[in-house]
Amino acid sequence: MIANYRQYIIPVLREALAVNPKLKIIASPWSPPGWMKTSGSMIGGTLLPSSFTPLARYFVRFVQSYEAAGAPIFAITPQNEPRNIPADYPGMGMTAEEQPVFIREHLGPALRAAHLKTKIMAFDHNWVPRRSNYRPLEITSDAHPTVDFTALAHASNFVAPGALRIDSTSSEESPLKHVAFRNSDGSIVLLVLNPSESAITFGIVWQSQYATYMLQPGAVVTFHWPPISRTRH
Repeated sequence: MIANYRQYIIPVLREALAVNPKLKIIASPWSPPGWMKTSGSMIGGTLLPSSFTPLARYFVRFVQSYEAAGAPIFAITPQNEPRNIPADYPGMGMTAEEQPVFIREHLGPALRAAHLKTKIMAFDHNWVPRRSNYRPLEITSDAHPTVDFTALAHASNFVAPGALRIDSTSSEESPLKHVAFRNSDGSIVLLVLNPSESAITFGIVWQSQYATYMLQPGAVVTFHWPPISRTRH
């Protein structure tokens, strides 16, 4: 499946990873094979409904092949520039309605079944300051990817790579769900979720400091304490 990449692309990726092992590789396809598309060609067209599952399997084989070749894929996107359908080179359209279905019902389950931890990034498109281009809102408004996206946004904004989970406690009667982290710079992050159907006022105690907060039903909140400065003597 990746024979065409073995001579140039994969060796370069392996060299780059040797220099920086923390490098993250993201793969984004220009077009699936023509038989999967309405155009019957790698140029133009959209994905046939009958091709959702086969394309998901292609992604799995691609990721597995790159990993076996020493170039593990950190993340994939379902389609490069999904709103652009070029007329003279490979590409494919994929609407904001199609992407959640493909990810939720085909690509995500296929990756999980193969025990792959590869991330999925939706709407790999150019930024254009026009309202007609604000398709990510339609993708993330899907009633099935929304809760996870909200939780991910809260965590990724404040919990840095390498952070350690630290203990956070509450009374057994409290319905609140919470988790705390300490970043490598010493800053503390606390995420709290209210899964109940009514607002809850709760207190936060940390290092002799106390605060109260009212959390609405179904809402999540992030608290952040900056690192404590140390005075040199």
